[in-house]
Amino acid sequence: MRYILLFILLMQSMLVSAQRTCGAEILHQIKLKNDPTLINKEEEIENFVQKYTESRAGLKADLSEEMIIPIVFHVVYFREAQNILEERILEQIEVLNQDFNALNSDINNVPGPFQSAIGKLNIKFVLANRDPDGNPTTGINRVKTSKSTAFDYIKDDVKSNSQLGVNAWDTKSYLNIWVCDIKDYSASSRSLLGYATFPSSAGRFDDGVVLNYRHVGKPTSGGGSFNLGRTATHELGHYFNLRHIWGDADNCRADDGVADTPKQLTSSSGSPRFPKTDECSNSYPGIMFMNYMDYSNDAALLMFTNNQATRMAATMSGPRASLLTSKGYVNATDYDVAISKINSPNTSFLCDNAFTPSVKVVSLGKNPVTTFKVDFIVNDIAYQTATWTGLINLNGVVNVVFNPVTIENGSYTVKYKVYATNEQDLDPSNDSKSVSVKVGTDSKSLPFTESFESINIATNGFVISNPDNAITWSRSSSNASTDGKYSIFMNNAEYDPSLYSNEYGVFDDIIFPFINLKNYNQATMTFDLAACQYTELDVANNNWDTLQVLVSVDCGQTFNVIYSKYAGELITVPPSTSFFKPNNINQWRTESLNLSEYTGQDNVLLKIRNISHFENNIYIDNLKINGTQVTSVKDAISDVYIQLYPNPTKGNVSVRIDQNVQSLKRIEWMNTLGQTIQVPTSGPISNFMQFDFSNQVKGIYIAHFIFEDGTVNSKKLILN
Repeated sequence: MRYILLFILLMQSMLVSAQRTCGAEILHQIKLKNDPTLINKEEEIENFVQKYTESRAGLKADLSEEMIIPIVFHVVYFREAQNILEERILEQIEVLNQDFNALNSDINNVPGPFQSAIGKLNIKFVLANRDPDGNPTTGINRVKTSKSTAFDYIKDDVKSNSQLGVNAWDTKSYLNIWVCDIKDYSASSRSLLGYATFPSSAGRFDDGVVLNYRHVGKPTSGGGSFNLGRTATHELGHYFNLRHIWGDADNCRADDGVADTPKQLTSSSGSPRFPKTDECSNSYPGIMFMNYMDYSNDAALLMFTNNQATRMAATMSGPRASLLTSKGYVNATDYDVAISKINSPNTSFLCDNAFTPSVKVVSLGKNPVTTFKVDFIVNDIAYQTATWTGLINLNGVVNVVFNPVTIENGSYTVKYKVYATNEQDLDPSNDSKSVSVKVGTDSKSLPFTESFESINIATNGFVISNPDNAITWSRSSSNASTDGKYSIFMNNAEYDPSLYSNEYGVFDDIIFPFINLKNYNQATMTFDLAACQYTELDVANNNWDTLQVLVSVDCGQTFNVIYSKYAGELITVPPSTSFFKPNNINQWRTESLNLSEYTGQDNVLLKIRNISHFENNIYIDNLKINGTQVTSVKDAISDVYIQLYPNPTKGNVSVRIDQNVQSLKRIEWMNTLGQTIQVPTSGPISNFMQFDFSNQVKGIYIAHFIFEDGTVNSKKLILN
């Protein structure tokens, strides 16, 4: 990715001295430095907010229509103490609704001079009642982690499955709040209370709020001075585009961008007494230490201002507007049935042409449902209709099973559609789901070639897997080829996975048709490659675009990686910040992979995988799979007479050949990436040889016994 990873403890001294410890601004500045695209978004958002604010000068925030914000709480816990009670989460929702609407019971404690500045929004925070698939949910996602130490807010690792946290739900549709133990960088024993992302991160996989589990809702113990739920109020202020009230620079030139908050030198702490002045506001009424965006104790925080409310309303009209049309919270209609999940087919590959269709249906309406119908549709043709009768109430689920079907080999779109409830279905948007599936194993014979000249590679049996429906493998523009005019390429230069609510490292696959290697004892896959990265290769700990080749012999149930390259191993040109397109033959390299381990199989499934980290482009052309069939070998040694032992081995392996070895030209050892490795041997080719694998990594190796007439016998060795 373009991010030069930094471990900057920016403003660490602020964390040490302050009682309230918010990491939002520190993490925000690090993100801006690491990703220049966020700076442009920040400027665009600020221009939008300023125009919105100017158009409403002298007016309060727009309260004409209630804004409903669905929240999902991801409770990530290692110890049960971190698995907070539902009661705490419900308390937190209540606090947010009171504080943002100026309905908090202590609002009258705002000092008289600041009463006229009190701002409010017409906003309603709710726990999500529909998950991203449209299924019923409580809005509380509890995940037990194996991470025994606190999560690191600089790394923001609680938001990633791969880092033992949990991935966000669609951040365009949900306000994601993670609850966990957060690592603190201060010298005290206190923990960080929380942090949030700003609207420049809207829609990205890391967008949302993180709260320390000790300070959610109104804990009766362990919350200290931060036990009234105002940590979440403060962090959601950041989420809706508010800065700390003192401007984070500890000088009187700093500003929070809000006109009706007094200038303030630095953060407050404890529970100050009114009036409180400093050198930036040195006369009555002084600073607004009771503002939710200051660092006072929870009991001292009481208000947002009118202009802060207007700024948040602008954010809800701009970068966070998608939350207002979310399906994450749905008021139940009278009658509503929905396709919840496709039970069968449940895989992208069906080697067996016969299967039993099945689908899960859920009732989302307030009234009971006694009957409905479901169509099973293949490539827009209705195969079967199933009628269900019975009784299901709100959130009830039933599985509808169809009669078994047999479908010819090919690629299909399978769709299920539910309709005709006992009354009109009032929400047709959730009535259908579909899945792409390849049926049968109509294997291609060798030689198999693809030059990517056709705009539709499906005609040769390929399928493109694009899990986020974003940028994926496609035919290149003209004159980017080693064989004709076109190649296939992955536009990593313009593909930022975080914009599609995914983590970096999204897989986009070119899935081959099945290949028949049954009658071959040697097979090779070659392709021409042109690749570039954005980041300079000497940058440590960078996440790079990666190219892999995977193979399966069990109809796509499991895959082995046989080729994987990134950074210096992958590129064919030096890193560049420009959009890479190969313009001469010297920018290409031919890659060769040995498939001999998979000979004898008639349904070999290959796929080329791009793992995107927002670097630069990868091009592939002139793809070929060739093999050698043995019909008669005059002097070849049958592999029955070749023995490797011990196998598995911990280091040394003996090779015994119980026939004449005069026709054996050489022995080559390869790893599972198709790379030839050099292994010390006891001497020249003979009936008995020994090889030393003690310096090789554990794994599977293939010995290729190559004869003078070009035939090859292969043996597998396991090193453990």
